[in-house]
Amino acid sequence: MKSHCLIKSIIKFLTLSVISSFLLADVFITELTDPQNSSDAGRYVELYNSGDSAVDLSIGWALTRWTNAGTDPQSPKYLTGTIDAGGFYIVCNNADKYNTTYGLDCDQDIGAGGPADSNGDDNMALLGPDGSIVDMFGVPGEDGSGTGHEFEDGRAERAADNTTASATWDASGWNIDNDSGGGDGNQYAPEGFDPASWIGAGDDGDDDVVATCEDDTACNTGDEGDCLYNDCAGVCGGSASEDVCGVCDGDNSTCSVNVTFSVDMSIEGASGDVKVRTSTIDGSYSPSDWYTMDDSDGDLVYTYTLSLLSGVEYGYNFNDGGYESGSGLGDCAGGNYGNDRYVTPGDSDVVLDTVCWESCEACAAVVEGCTDSAATNYDETATVDDGTCEYDLGEPDNLFFSEYAEGSSNNKYLEIYNATDGDVDLSGYSLSSCSNGCNDPGQWDYPDNVTFSATVASGDVYVVCHQSASDEIAAECDQTFTYLSNGDDVFALT
Repeated sequence: MKSHCLIKSIIKFLTLSVISSFLLADVFITELTDPQNSSDAGRYVELYNSGDSAVDLSIGWALTRWTNAGTDPQSPKYLTGTIDAGGFYIVCNNADKYNTTYGLDCDQDIGAGGPADSNGDDNMALLGPDGSIVDMFGVPGEDGSGTGHEFEDGRAERAADNTTASATWDASGWNIDNDSGGGDGNQYAPEGFDPASWIGAGDDGDDDVVATCEDDTACNTGDEGDCLYNDCAGVCGGSASEDVCGVCDGDNSTCSVNVTFSVDMSIEGASGDVKVRTSTIDGSYSPSDWYTMDDSDGDLVYTYTLSLLSGVEYGYNFNDGGYESGSGLGDCAGGNYGNDRYVTPGDSDVVLDTVCWESCEACAAVVEGCTDSAATNYDETATVDDGTCEYDLGEPDNLFFSEYAEGSSNNKYLEIYNATDGDVDLSGYSLSSCSNGCNDPGQWDYPDNVTFSATVASGDVYVVCHQSASDEIAAECDQTFTYLSNGDDVFALT
């Protein structure tokens, strides 16, 4: 019996020890990131331990994320390491990108799509071993766009005086940079970020404690202060970095060429500014700004030149107040909507062939004429319809007005009677009118101001009435028209 009680006491002690260490551990979020160049630099979440002892995060600590305005969080991503007293724990979405960008190793790579991979409009929480929220960023159920918790293309850094984990979001406890104009605006990595560093760290009144760099890969190992590293120019703590061409402190120009894009709007017509942008880079969605194209000689052929990297496949789009439809682009385009055109620049400048809007080829020569094959004057060489189409309608059917009424208020209508032996398609007919009388016989003030898309049966009438006519008239009405006569006008079935 004593042995059994002793075991129970030990279990109780261990349980209380774990709970105590959890309750006393002051671990919270100090930075959330979404760099403007996140496709290359990756993203990360930074945790800080302001307590006096290390915390084993593997006992059930986790991060979770509410996507956009979602009311339910994603499944938790459990942490696996230990965070030292006064130390940081970096959770990234891609360890290789993080290392390449900052020259450091993140403590845990939890991959894409989770709490370390937010695009800046999500909400995040740090969960304790019991699954409860220890520290909260944002408002679950509220999309961050345009709010105090948007860090899109930037970062959210905990304020220096916000030194206690909180399960409730407080906007005043964070400094936000974003592409909507918050803080210092959008931020590029690595320049705009400081992983494993926080403005509130070490602010505990103990001025006698001085940190020493203990990283053997640093250029100031053993010195007091933060660790520094050689930049690409060999300067300890310098800011120079290689551009995408591998040139130290370069501007990407050594492996870039000029690519001139050209789209012909002579057939489609331009409704406003015609623009171009790159949409993908080697298959990954990474849209550039929209650039307004130039039509200097007024021939509706628009051009624009971009500097692009050699050997990289770019998807690109044209836009004229709307995207091209992908239905006519066939094999020369692709992407989600079939309207991403593609180019892979070589080692020299290139001028792409001019293409017709929504076509893979150049525009055909503009030839005006009738483009309706049902017309008697159809022109098979015409590319633009000029409104001159003529049609052989044959002899008119035996249709006539059987009644015309101009009652009180808007109780107006007219009847068209079918005196033939068969149904008559009214689509070839119309109503034309003149106010009062026509000045010239056969010259209508309002030709074809009522058209039809209906059939009238043999021996039946087709009724056109005012839309505000009485219920009795409306019950017999087949089509409404506002401008019926007040009794002294001319109407004709034409």
